[in-house]
Amino acid sequence: MLTALCNIYLNSSGALEKFQESFPLVYEISDNWLINIRGKEHDAAIAFIKKTFPNSEATCTIFSGLDDTQWAASTTLMLKSARYEYLYVYLEDHFLMKPLSQMREVIKEMMKLKLDYLQYSFFNVGLNLDSLEVFQPDQAEHLFHFTFKPEHIALAKKTNPTFYPYALPSISRLSFFKKLLTIEERRLIKIPRTVQGILENVYFIYPRNRQLYFKLNGWLQNFGLRIVIYTPGSPFNLEKSLHDCDASLLPYELGVLREELFANWDDDNGVTNTSLIRRGLYPRRLQYEQKTPKLAAESFKEETLKKKVKVARRYHPNTGRISTLPLKVIRVHEGSVRISGPTEEHTLHKGETITLYANIPHTLEAIEDLRYSYAII
Repeated sequence: MLTALCNIYLNSSGALEKFQESFPLVYEISDNWLINIRGKEHDAAIAFIKKTFPNSEATCTIFSGLDDTQWAASTTLMLKSARYEYLYVYLEDHFLMKPLSQMREVIKEMMKLKLDYLQYSFFNVGLNLDSLEVFQPDQAEHLFHFTFKPEHIALAKKTNPTFYPYALPSISRLSFFKKLLTIEERRLIKIPRTVQGILENVYFIYPRNRQLYFKLNGWLQNFGLRIVIYTPGSPFNLEKSLHDCDASLLPYELGVLREELFANWDDDNGVTNTSLIRRGLYPRRLQYEQKTPKLAAESFKEETLKKKVKVARRYHPNTGRISTLPLKVIRVHEGSVRISGPTEEHTLHKGETITLYANIPHTLEAIEDLRYSYAII
């Protein structure tokens, strides 16, 4: 078994919904859940856990009263209740794509190989399987693995410049994760957003910004200070790029998944077609069931289909991160249409309207000669 850490911020109904969808997929991976829910959806999330999982009182330690302005400090306190050698960091916007049994097999193999760190999501990002051979990895059933050494930093900058020696969606040895937390055990100084924007957009464009902060922190640590990019209430300061990876973390035993295990719901992380939204896999339904915003008549485009003609449709914006689900409103003016998605089907007649998640693949089949209009939101 392994310990599972859930120290997340749920401050909207959308974030709560993703938690309610993704948490049950992985709940049974651990009997040692350490849970701290921050944000206004705290009560709803805790109530969901207790209602959905009758054994949660035995498997979950639910924390309250922690300092939510200091993620590393609150997590350090939570880990005093960790019972196992390995730690899974749960993130509500990463969804398990394989059976839980496969996740168990990956963890079992990781433990057998005595690995320190594995990125479980953003498959093929950073360390693409086609670029691994330069590190001369060993191969197991579910993982490639090798010792990531200080000398590999320079090599990776040339061959895998987007690789992060530590990224938050991780399974890691608890001792390795505690090293990351120890780095944050200083007075954290968040650079004002305006100053950071000027530095990073004018003088120190990435990766020079990371290099600058890393050098400054090497000096500031003598005074118990540390500059951070993100607010100390966020976990993302723990992440280490190739330009600000602390020497104390290296070397370590690194695992790389041979096939996708998890995927993020909205973030392509610079790679095309990796998010669930872009792949048409999120949400898991076609129809949008909330109230549709009012749209002007000129927002709609009219089209026609002859009887029995079928067309396939799907839309998503061509951006690196799709954080708002695209919607399509369809109005039937004449005839009738059958709209089919992966798991549901809807029939519309003259005068009827439906709103769909546009990124979910769907077909329109004219049951009789059809005149309709649509708008993308």
